[in-house]
Amino acid sequence: DATSNEAPARDGVRGVLNGLGLRLGPSRVEQRVRADVAAVAQHWPRPLAIAVINGKGGASKTPTTILLAATFARYGGAGVVAWDNNPSWGTLGWRTQRGPHEATIEDLLPVVEDLLGRDALAASMARYTHHQPIDRYDVLRSRPKFLSTAQPVDATTVNSVHRVLAKYYRVIFIDSGNDESAEQWQAMIRKADAIVVPTTTRPEHAESA
Repeated sequence: DATSNEAPARDGVRGVLNGLGLRLGPSRVEQRVRADVAAVAQHWPRPLAIAVINGKGGASKTPTTILLAATFARYGGAGVVAWDNNPSWGTLGWRTQRGPHEATIEDLLPVVEDLLGRDALAASMARYTHHQPIDRYDVLRSRPKFLSTAQPVDATTVNSVHRVLAKYYRVIFIDSGNDESAEQWQAMIRKADAIVVPTTTRPEHAESA
């Protein structure tokens, strides 16, 4: 196995020398990278939801969601989705590739029960999510051009979307808004198996984290 810690080095100077015919072991750095890759690549016996949260806008929640989804999908294979759970100018859809349609969460909600039915097909999700062909994960968009009052933002919406995504995906990354008192935000936290709190070097971002 080329990714195991016992396999010859592939990176750095040791990797170059191994390309010339030597068989040098990996450095400690490469061993740590391989251990991280193995951890990300594993599959669990149930779907997991990871919420990316920080009450301050501009704290890199959306870029973190994108990078986490890409990393888990690249190393762990299919079954990863990034969900924009931000009703106030959520930009996950703007920062990722758009599929051959304009579908958002609002298009998904009327067909929740159909997608949860026994005869539903996994391929049906392609009508509502936007596949990222290079990074191999899907995106469920919000509608950032509309005010939050014009979008579904209650706990029922979050629960319904989570039920669908948990059926079709093994890892769900949830991008969030900034209002921690919102019903939608609190419903997300109740569904989360883990949280990631990104921050930057700016004091207000660290303080809110």
